[in-house]
Amino acid sequence: MNSLAPAATPSILLTVSAGPHKGAQYKINSQQIYIGRSTENDISLEKDSRCSRKHITIFFSPQGPIVQNLSEQNKLMVNGHEALEAPLMPGDVIQIGSTEISYTLQVPAVPSAPITQDQYLTSKEQASVAPYQEAPYSPSSGGIHSSHSKRTADSKKNFYIIVGIVGALFLFLMMSDVKSKKDPGILTDEELSHRIEDTVSETIKKRNELKKSGKTQDSYKIAQESYVAGFRDYERGNYGSAIESFQACLSLFPSHNLCNRYLRLALRKKQELIQFYMVQGRKFIEANQFQPCLTSFRNVMLLSPIKTSSIYKEARANYEHCRVHLEDRY
Repeated sequence: MNSLAPAATPSILLTVSAGPHKGAQYKINSQQIYIGRSTENDISLEKDSRCSRKHITIFFSPQGPIVQNLSEQNKLMVNGHEALEAPLMPGDVIQIGSTEISYTLQVPAVPSAPITQDQYLTSKEQASVAPYQEAPYSPSSGGIHSSHSKRTADSKKNFYIIVGIVGALFLFLMMSDVKSKKDPGILTDEELSHRIEDTVSETIKKRNELKKSGKTQDSYKIAQESYVAGFRDYERGNYGSAIESFQACLSLFPSHNLCNRYLRLALRKKQELIQFYMVQGRKFIEANQFQPCLTSFRNVMLLSPIKTSSIYKEARANYEHCRVHLEDRY
């Protein structure tokens, strides 16, 4: 494990879960660190050629740790979503280039205090409050031991009866299954000929259906590749990229049912995500939490590239509002 600073309480642990540096771990106690391909960074990912020389920084604000993208050419992804800046929570996954980094908050376990003599005596006193009570002796039943022996014998008897019933039922089912099986027999030449004709007829029918639907064309094959790429982005939550792939699919093959369906779903999911960030940003403004407020409205602007839309204008105005207040605070 690589350590950037002595252990503290609590500490931040970064684990590289994918990429050329997979398995590396870094414990962070500094107020700010830099990560990138250059060896001048606090964490150097020199084997990852897709990383920028100085790609991201992680710094600690009053609201907690923040990750920020410093690269103009390469992206920062947090939990599968592109972001310029985002607050970090335990379990978040940061992706830069080919490298995925898992973020964990470590809190050292607090050792339990030894039991004092007074506590030990108190425990013994508490134990004496509810002493072990024996079962009452009954002369008519032959005493405690005879009653216990009788219950044990009855339990064993019931157990053997149940086992016998289950075994008999199992044998009955096995015999019924054997009787129900019939030898398939050997097909005659006429039956074999009919079966071959049915198979050939079914194959020709299926081929004609595919030809009629156009799925044998090269355009359909390319459209299918776009659909697969879009579906993967949709599953990862990259709805902007998914929408582009589904639109490319439909431009090549307009009657592609799955592309039509997932395009509608991706558009709806993207809109829901925009609304989520907008509501979150407004709450941050009311709470005077301007750093996460910047992040929320910046994500809205990334998801709403049409600058003339009303939601983009509102996000932009709120972003500037939070930025001014944050600068005034410092």
